[in-house]
Amino acid sequence: MGKRLSSIYKLSFILLILVITYNEYVVYTINSWSWAKLTCKNETNCVKILLVADPQLIGEKNEIYHVITPISVWDSDRFLEKTYSTVVNHLKPDVIVFLGDLFDEGSIANHEQFSRYLTRFFDVFTTGFPIIHIWLPGDNDIGGETDMVTDQKVRRFEEAFLQPSVIHVKHIKFSKVNRMLPDAPQSFAYANIKDDHLSVVLSHMPLILIPGLYVDKALDILKPRLIFSAHEHKSKLVQTNHLQQHRKIIDLSAHDNKIYEYQLTKNDIHEIIIPTCSYRMGTRNVGYGGGKIEYDDTMQYTVFWSPNRFAYLHIYLYTMVLIMLLILIRPVFKIITRPQRIHGAKINFHYKLLKNGV
Repeated sequence: MGKRLSSIYKLSFILLILVITYNEYVVYTINSWSWAKLTCKNETNCVKILLVADPQLIGEKNEIYHVITPISVWDSDRFLEKTYSTVVNHLKPDVIVFLGDLFDEGSIANHEQFSRYLTRFFDVFTTGFPIIHIWLPGDNDIGGETDMVTDQKVRRFEEAFLQPSVIHVKHIKFSKVNRMLPDAPQSFAYANIKDDHLSVVLSHMPLILIPGLYVDKALDILKPRLIFSAHEHKSKLVQTNHLQQHRKIIDLSAHDNKIYEYQLTKNDIHEIIIPTCSYRMGTRNVGYGGGKIEYDDTMQYTVFWSPNRFAYLHIYLYTMVLIMLLILIRPVFKIITRPQRIHGAKINFHYKLLKNGV
C-alpha cells in the first residue's frame, strides 16, 4: 500500500511539473511559430514597429477579490512580460509604441501608487537592445472616460515618460495626438514645417473610426497617411480618403495571422487599431501589432496573437482535480473493498478448519 501510494505521489508531482513547464515556458515558443515574419528589403531604409496597446497593469484598488490581488497581479504581469519579450525577439523592432492605457488605475492613483505602477511597468516591458520607445497616455492613465482629465494627471504622465510630441525615425515622422484633451497638441504646431517625412499619427483613441471636429482638424493639419490607435481592445483595419467620404473596415480575429500590405499614398488614410495585449480585458483575442514601412512608403502589418491564458489556467484546474482523484482513489477503493476481503478471509479460515477436521 505504501509503495503504491508513493508511486501515485511521484506520478502527480511529475504531471504537475510537466504542466507548469508547458504552461509557463513552452507554450510561448510554440505559439510564436504561427506568427508571420516581417522582413525588410533594405534594413538601412526600413523601420520595424512594434505596437503595444492597453496593457492596463492591474491596480491595487479595483480587484473584486482583494485576497488574491497579489496572485492576479503576478500572473498578469508575468503573462505580459513573457509575451512581450517573445514578440520583441521575433520582430526585432526599431521602434516600440505604447498606445496608452498603460495602467488600469493610473488616473485614480496617488503619487506613491503611481510610482509603484511605473516601476512595475518598466520591470515588465524591458528590452535587451537599443530601441526607440514612444509612450502615449490613455484614459486610464490621465482620465477622460469615467473620470476627469486634470493638468496634474497629464503633467505626472509627461514627467514619467519625458519626450517630445513629434519624433522622427529615419524617413518617418511620428506625431502624438490626444483627443481626450481640449487643447491642440504640440504636434499641430510642427505640422506646417515643411519636410519630406512620411506622416504617421499615434493616438490612444481611434480617429477615423470615431469622427468629430478634433479628428477633422488633426487630419487637415497633420495630413497622415497612417494612424495607429487602440482603446477598442479589438483589432481593426480602417481605410478612407482625406475627405472621409467612404470607410472600409476589416475586423481581424485571432485566427488571422496573415500579412496585410498597403501602399501609403497621399490620397488615402489607413487607421490600424491594435488589440489589447492583456488577457484581463474581457477578450480572448489578445496580442501585439507589428509593422514595417519601407523607404518607398510600402507598409506591411500583422498581428502577433498571444496564447489564450484562460485556457491554460483551466488546464491547471483540471490537473489539480486529476491529481486529487489519483491520490484519493486508492484509499477509497481500499475502504470499499475491505468488507469483501474480510468476509473472504473468514470463509477461507472456516474451510481450513473443516479440512483439518477441527
